Amino acid sequence: MLSGRAILSAAPSVGAQPPVAENRGKPFWPALAWDCAVPAGESAFGLVSEATSLLGSPDTEWRDDVGYGVVAACVYQKKLLKAEERRELVGRLSANPRRGIGETGADSVLLRSFSAPDLSIFSAVLTHAEDERLAAPLPSVVRRPDFDPSALDPWLARFVDRS
Repeated sequence: MLSGRAILSAAPSVGAQPPVAENRGKPFWPALAWDCAVPAGESAFGLVSEATSLLGSPDTEWRDDVGYGVVAACVYQKKLLKAEERRELVGRLSANPRRGIGETGADSVLLRSFSAPDLSIFSAVLTHAEDERLAAPLPSVVRRPDFDPSALDPWLARFVDRS
């Protein structure tokens, strides 16, 4: 069962409302993570945006099943996002590996770490749906101690421009 709170780019302030992704409730997300069954009145882009807000959650089900699973289903498997929507999400996710560096006692390391697998999904789709061989090394590169986050944006931009 899903539990915990999502961590966005920083810890929420006291009295802050939880993100919309959690407000929808736990039962809402499994169909999206399974096959991106977008409910009437919703958009794949809006739901993927909400799901990526959970990548920093300390709860593995929110983070992995929703934050990663919805992106895998809607972006990679079903290819439901437009090029400009993919570019916007890649821009947001590309900033995450730099968020909260040097913080102590915070869960920002989760957001930095778990944004990489989502970025790998986008890089596989952005390369004209080639197999994951091109995207598979990305998480390993991002985790290296000598990784320079400023080099990631220009590299990803090459793929976005071709979509």
